[in-house]
Amino acid sequence: MHKYATHPHIGLVRIISIISFFCFTTLSVQANGNIIDSLLNELELVSEDTQKVELFLDISWEYHTSEPKQTINYAQKAFDLSRILGYDKGETASLNLLGIGHDIKGNLDKAKEYYEIALSRAKKKGDMVMYRNCLNNVGLIHQRMGNYQKSMETFHEALEMTDEKKDPGLTSAILNNIGIIHSYEERHEKALEYYEYSLQIEKKRNNELGISMALTNIGEEYREMGKNSKALICYKEALAYSEKIGDKVGEAILLSNIGEVHFENGLLDLAEELYPQALKLASEVGDKGNVCNILNNMAKLQLKKGRFQTSIKYAREALLIAQEMGEKKTVTDIFETLADSYIKVKDFEKAYDYQRLFNEAKDSLFSVEKSRQILELSTQYDTKRKETENELLKEQQAKNEAIIQQRTIIGIAIAVILLLVSIITSILFQSNRQKHAYSQQLENEVTNRTSDLEESNEKLRKSNKELERFAYIASHDLKEPLRNIMSFTKLVERSLPSDAKENKNVKEYMSYIVNNTVQMHQLIEDVLEYSRIDNTKPESEQVDVREIVNSVASVLSSTLKERNVKLNIGALPKVSANSSQLFLVLKNLIENGIKYNESDHPVISVYSVRNENMHEISVVDNGIGIEEQYFKRIFGMFKRLHNREEYQGSGLGLSICRKIIHNLGGKIWVESNAGQGSKFTFSLPTQDIGKPETTESNTLNLEANVA
Repeated sequence: MHKYATHPHIGLVRIISIISFFCFTTLSVQANGNIIDSLLNELELVSEDTQKVELFLDISWEYHTSEPKQTINYAQKAFDLSRILGYDKGETASLNLLGIGHDIKGNLDKAKEYYEIALSRAKKKGDMVMYRNCLNNVGLIHQRMGNYQKSMETFHEALEMTDEKKDPGLTSAILNNIGIIHSYEERHEKALEYYEYSLQIEKKRNNELGISMALTNIGEEYREMGKNSKALICYKEALAYSEKIGDKVGEAILLSNIGEVHFENGLLDLAEELYPQALKLASEVGDKGNVCNILNNMAKLQLKKGRFQTSIKYAREALLIAQEMGEKKTVTDIFETLADSYIKVKDFEKAYDYQRLFNEAKDSLFSVEKSRQILELSTQYDTKRKETENELLKEQQAKNEAIIQQRTIIGIAIAVILLLVSIITSILFQSNRQKHAYSQQLENEVTNRTSDLEESNEKLRKSNKELERFAYIASHDLKEPLRNIMSFTKLVERSLPSDAKENKNVKEYMSYIVNNTVQMHQLIEDVLEYSRIDNTKPESEQVDVREIVNSVASVLSSTLKERNVKLNIGALPKVSANSSQLFLVLKNLIENGIKYNESDHPVISVYSVRNENMHEISVVDNGIGIEEQYFKRIFGMFKRLHNREEYQGSGLGLSICRKIIHNLGGKIWVESNAGQGSKFTFSLPTQDIGKPETTESNTLNLEANVA
């Protein structure tokens, strides 16, 4: 697969897969006019035929991210001349490049054929460098065709044969591609480990193209984990590298990715500006995979804007390309877009057909057994890598012991000489040795205990990682049947005849299904959110609490208007905290102030006071209030004071708030009387960030437009 082949991820995410060419060009800098012109000039000057073959190969590679037709053209010239000369290395490299060219153009079957022929020739000729490169590319083809287990097996076979010190470029490429499989399987933390390892290697090599690709994939994982601000930073940094080296394929991917972030943040107009730019670049280089993904993104955007027929047009155009290429994952995502679009135009027959196709395709891509086998392969690699590191540590320890032994011998010799010089000196020396031995004994005991403690900590970290991974997989497997229940319930409801729709019992039964499905989905989301919050202090930054409250108001703007809520924002400080977690705390508290409020004119006030070394931030409402006996109970998991018929919710909101504030070094408490509203207050360390802002407070009501 070519370096910037696009891959649909969960929610149509773009992931970069890295291709291998051959040893001296693996992950080379992106082609540009100056390099190609220089190579073409050199081609006119050389007379030796094998040199011509090497130049044909270099030119073919330099074209692969700008003009894939020329990649195929020059690779074919290199192959024809190599065959005449009987130049085996040139023939194998040419076949690999022919696969890359056809891969970029979306001819996956033809690309797979060329890769496998090159792989077979490399193995037969004993060219292990080319064999490893071709293994990587064969793995990528399996990945794009949706065979993730076979893909992972191939990647690990290549990785086991690759020496990181001798071939860091190929090692980085394979690590990146293994990360992509974990990303598809929603093991985002595991994927991040591989991408960050790849980024370290590329920074050591000062390889701008590799750095750009690793940053892009890291950005993808942050976006999948709901950290859009971090994702945007990674994308923009990667885009700067791609623009610097003239990488059009990378620019197209990154513009599309940035557009998706804007789409998810509700900035639809910004996304609509970026998608056509990305589509133009992808079309210019003939990157069909990226073209169909961008078209699907445009279809989802049109669906969101209510232009349903245009959405169907873009999605069907994308589907034709994806089916022609054999991109199973992309086809699956487009089925979902079409099902949603046809529901909107009330064509329930087609909506049902595409929903069924989506479910069947997704089931064929993912299974618990495949996921387990894929994870097992990576676990085996991690174990081998740690064993290698331990062997290196043992070697170093043996060297240190030899040095110590040598020094001991020298010390004894000196002791003997000193003994001959003076008996008193000898006695002092022996005494000193005894003290040293005692000190060494104490030091060894401390070292052993420290080692035991580190081992226990490492086991605890592994256990926490496994629990977090389980939470991700469990949430995915639990939410999928709920989505299916909701989708098919809506289809059944809309397909019913008019007299059945008006039947009181039918309405009631449908309502029970929908309400309980929504409640179950929210419960799963809240449990997953609770599991994501680490028990250690999170990464902190300087955060303006006023901006966080404005963001919450923007997200809840429709609810504020619907309930006629008056939101008063008083003086608020800048604090050292984690912005996304602080957003979650304030959103939960403000939502509770709205939810548990029976007033015709709900009023919620947010303000702060400074108390010694703590900022105390309060959220006050005029709601139903809480009796004192329940003050501690409400912060427990699944603790509810009302049944779901009265007030919806999972019973996890306040326990999530308590866990976050505790990790940030503060406390949270409530002051309230039944029927007289509630005042929730949490404290955060000042850490000399500064006093609360002295600007005048403001009020957000029905007429306010909140940024």
